[in-house]
Amino acid sequence: LFYKLTRFPGTEVYHAYYMGYNEEKMISMFVNLVAALAYWAKICSHANGNIGPAADVMAYKYFDYLLTCPLLTLDLLWTLNLPYKCTYAGFVFCCIVCAAMSSILEGNARYMWFGMGVTLFAFTFYSILGVVRIRLNQFADKEVKHVRLS
Repeated sequence: LFYKLTRFPGTEVYHAYYMGYNEEKMISMFVNLVAALAYWAKICSHANGNIGPAADVMAYKYFDYLLTCPLLTLDLLWTLNLPYKCTYAGFVFCCIVCAAMSSILEGNARYMWFGMGVTLFAFTFYSILGVVRIRLNQFADKEVKHVRLS
């Protein structure tokens, strides 16, 4: 994917300049890179002798989620050319911070973080769903008009 994106045919002189216009298509490459780094960290932890409960894989898991989930959200919204790309990616990041805090803390604070995370997740999910539904209706309307003209 990286090879294909870096060989974007621009003008004869400025190939590296025109590669930057495909930058949004490289997000999936970064998602895979971050996931690979998280799995590599888990493998290194086990190779170091941290096996079983001593291996703190919770930190690796949330590190992976904090980076990949907002990037996947950004990639989805960029692919559909929707508004509020960075805003919704930021909301997803905040949801995962709430999840991490609810797993780290104990007592009433855990439930407070959990409630905040679920509320923020529900708002984010239904907001993204509404925007995606509007975009898909626009695509369907264009296809219906195209069929009628034929």
